[in-house]
Amino acid sequence: MCSSDLRVPSAKARFVREAEILFRLDHPGIVKVRNVRMEIDTPYLEMEFVDGVGLNERIGDGPTPVDQALPLFRQVAEALVYLHRQGVRHRDLKPSNMLVQANGLLKLVDFGIASEADGNTITEQGQTFGSVSYAPPEWLDPDRLDPVRWDVYSAGVVFW
Repeated sequence: MCSSDLRVPSAKARFVREAEILFRLDHPGIVKVRNVRMEIDTPYLEMEFVDGVGLNERIGDGPTPVDQALPLFRQVAEALVYLHRQGVRHRDLKPSNMLVQANGLLKLVDFGIASEADGNTITEQGQTFGSVSYAPPEWLDPDRLDPVRWDVYSAGVVFW
């Protein structure tokens, strides 16, 4: 979101809401928001530095052996369980939003189109889906779409 967008009250409210939600999340598998800077020309979320590579880079190197993939999948599943219990749905799980650190720990990042359990979008208004390659077939019919199942489906596609 650019600074000119934040001059629009609804955009600023979405930015603040994203910050509030992400700030309260505290899980080893989810990137941590450390601070929110609103008083400058270009407001931003200050997040923890994750020294890792996107899972997309690892996949680009070829198939991951099952004994290496399963611990990563488990970490994603545990982070999703935590998120869903907090009432947050990611809605854009894909390999580039999963950072793998040298020690094997994985962090979910990029909550730009996440939603809350009540269906309210946290940030980008009007965007109903993330990356089509990882979205379930139901994304074409929003009335049938369950964001929890969306996240689970996307995780399955990534690790398939």
